[in-house]
Amino acid sequence: SEAGVMKIQPDQDYRLAHQQTLSEAFTIIGKGVHSGVQFILRVLPAPSGEGICFVRRDITLVDNEIIVDPYSIKLVDDTTTVANAYGVRVVNVAAIIQALLDCCIDNATIVIDGPEVPMPNGCGFEGNCARFRQLIAEAGIRRQVGPKHSIGLPGDAFNVFDTQQRDSP
Repeated sequence: SEAGVMKIQPDQDYRLAHQQTLSEAFTIIGKGVHSGVQFILRVLPAPSGEGICFVRRDITLVDNEIIVDPYSIKLVDDTTTVANAYGVRVVNVAAIIQALLDCCIDNATIVIDGPEVPMPNGCGFEGNCARFRQLIAEAGIRRQVGPKHSIGLPGDAFNVFDTQQRDSP
């Protein structure tokens, strides 16, 4: 195949045309790479059309939801970060977002109890999303009604990745 051209398997046609979410939720308990603090992250199925959204459980006085779109993603101190208009942010998000995109997940709610995505066993640093992809595969993928919509992330949105570490699912 030509470089940069994705070959579509027969069963991939649907997932490339229609929205998808997780079949079941999954939980990660681990330490943040940058802070060393333990956090709990739960990835939940979301309704069609909802997109990918982070929810900070530890924030209650302002809007604690961060919708992943081109305006919410920033590179801060060499770490991929999402933030909302109220300054609520989550750091170290590249691996989990890339894993969701790699698995063609359009809709997911990521509930976290602090400001940093914990790395599960098998993910030693931001940029290695193989373990996240494995957890998504174990949770299962559910097809949804509705056409797929791009979240409009620029091609270099996750340029902090070490492409050597992006293993196949």
